[in-house]
Amino acid sequence: MNLLYKNKFYTNYYFGLLLLFLFSFFIRIIGLNWDDGFLFHPDERAILMHTYEISFSSLSRGFEIFYESKSSINAQWFNYGSLPIYFLKLSS
Repeated sequence: MNLLYKNKFYTNYYFGLLLLFLFSFFIRIIGLNWDDGFLFHPDERAILMHTYEISFSSLSRGFEIFYESKSSINAQWFNYGSLPIYFLKLSS
């Protein structure tokens, strides 16, 4: 009985995974044109806008880096964490 339940669980799991894959593949094929294909997705645009505001000029001024209102490396927007913002800034 337990083995039958396990097999049914895995069958349902793989079926759900297959449905999710097919749905995402269908969405990818038909394409969702955010902003009619001219700009980025709104979340990507927000990340890039806040990345451009960061400058590393406060690193040369000593202790100013520790004051969040004066620091130029504080993005003051961390909806997706700080890793994508600082990674984009350093890679650019």
